[in-house]
Amino acid sequence: MPVRAVTNVPRRRLSHLIDPIPLSFFTGLTVLALFLCVAFVFRTPNPYPGFRDWVLSAFLLGVGGLLIGLRGLIPDFASIVASNVIAVGGLISVRRGLGRFFETAQARWPDLLLLLLILCTQLIFTYLHDSLLLRTGFISVAHGLVLASCAQLTVTGGRRFFSADPIHPVAWVFGFIAVFHVARILTILVMLANPVAGADRILFGASILIMNPGALMMYIGLISLHARRTSSELARSQSEVRVLSGLLPICCHCKKIRAEEEWLPVEVYVRDHSQAEFSHGLCPDCSRELYSDE
Repeated sequence: MPVRAVTNVPRRRLSHLIDPIPLSFFTGLTVLALFLCVAFVFRTPNPYPGFRDWVLSAFLLGVGGLLIGLRGLIPDFASIVASNVIAVGGLISVRRGLGRFFETAQARWPDLLLLLLILCTQLIFTYLHDSLLLRTGFISVAHGLVLASCAQLTVTGGRRFFSADPIHPVAWVFGFIAVFHVARILTILVMLANPVAGADRILFGASILIMNPGALMMYIGLISLHARRTSSELARSQSEVRVLSGLLPICCHCKKIRAEEEWLPVEVYVRDHSQAEFSHGLCPDCSRELYSDE
């Protein structure tokens, strides 16, 4: 018995060191601070589609973390069930924002089914069969699926929008966190087969320690992704302006301009290489020449 008590001391100390409740509350505050930063960037003129979803996601993830951190002070439904459903909804908002940002159509029913799955599993493993490991396992399944989808969207969208450097670092962040959730699922399966008292809380707390910097890198990456698209489109516009300011090969008779392998009317060439549009009319000289007899 004395030996067992001594061997349990490090575990108890570790459990106190990475207590998931205060860590969740701190993570919620951190993500809400990120929400303010993302919302500030959103106030810039003409943000791209999808950025509004990222602002919403930061708010939802922050609220979810705060609710988990208030466990014991508020009802279990709010601190366990609602908090986890809100957190999954926050990650879904990240993915939907990426879809809008990269102009990729997304169906709504998979998101609704995933939220329903999380709601049902959290209710079952809170009120019918209380199990922190099983609740955490299903949360990891949901997070892993959504984050893997985020990584895939970022890679495929980057290839279409950023041909020079298609793989944005935020894709690696999504992939790393998704792999972490896969590892957490495997750890939970091992722990279910070989139960150890208090290990579930240690796993939960250690996971939050990892996910906190993960959330920070994710939102920094999303802001960087938005900035890259801005700079990419600015560079494209500047290159078009340089084409118009250089020497233009123009036919001395019909006034068409050579563009690569074809000759285009002046108004077509200018329209394709700038934001200018033409409206046709008659100047006074041409009007007198054409209608002088009337």
